[in-house]
Amino acid sequence: MDIVIIGKSKSIITAICELLKDEGDIKTHTLSSSKVFDDADYDKMCQASIIIIDLNSIDTNSRLLITEVHELFPKAGIIALHIYSSRVLIRPIINAGAAAYLLVNTSKQELLETVRKVHGGDDYISCEIT
Repeated sequence: MDIVIIGKSKSIITAICELLKDEGDIKTHTLSSSKVFDDADYDKMCQASIIIIDLNSIDTNSRLLITEVHELFPKAGIIALHIYSSRVLIRPIINAGAAAYLLVNTSKQELLETVRKVHGGDDYISCEIT
């Protein structure tokens, strides 16, 4: 399964890659910008079954970015990462097309569970969301 991780924070992108690296069926690609639609990156995005977006480090409106990614790559499940822990604050992100929402400090176990669920067509919201 191909996963594209989008964000500007090298530490977050590196941490997510580290959490996923020992999974033999997962191949990660990273994009360090919110400009995910450049020609060079488009092929990566088209191949992705999962797109993980670190919304903390993106300079654009989170809901609009999720909507655009969802419209351009409707077959990819989107997992949004952010610091919000309130359902009221994450509802617009889910309504925009994210299949899952995790806190940015998620555990390896929860990240892998979420990736598997989204890859299987299910939705997921972190158990830490109130």
